[in-house]
Amino acid sequence: MGDENAEYTAIGRLEEIDVTPSGSDPFGCISSARLRISGHLRKAIRQASERDIRPYSYTDQSARYEWFDTGHEGQNFEIRDMSTAYFLLLAHREWAWMLDISNKSVQVEKLTGIIVEPVDDDRTVWRRIGLFDHPRGDGWIGHDCSPGYPEFQDWDPENYERHTITIV
Repeated sequence: MGDENAEYTAIGRLEEIDVTPSGSDPFGCISSARLRISGHLRKAIRQASERDIRPYSYTDQSARYEWFDTGHEGQNFEIRDMSTAYFLLLAHREWAWMLDISNKSVQVEKLTGIIVEPVDDDRTVWRRIGLFDHPRGDGWIGHDCSPGYPEFQDWDPENYERHTITIV
């Protein structure tokens, strides 16, 4: 996701991991797993993702900013309901190269992480439903026809709240 030459600032931290193999091979299939991870969590403001919601591919470098896991994409790969979604910010790049809507390279600030939704009403257990790599700031707006990403508009890289969630 993005420019391999850009410097990332880690926001996310792996707090704890618990994996139960389904057999004797420690590198084989698993029967259960739990991951506690921390980062900055924001509720999705947009009610639908109109981004390209096809699964993420390292070989496809077209302009897109959100990818959804198989089974969590929208109907007909067009719009995905975001009413239960949250963004867990894991990395920040002060600058990165990105392709705009016309496949022209532009330099922008980027926020990267995972898209999650709660499994229970208490929001104690979560599941990952996708990835995001959002441009941020004014530098990219003239190069893209997208409506933007209001969730992190007021995010301060020097002062933010850390949230720890459990993903199953």
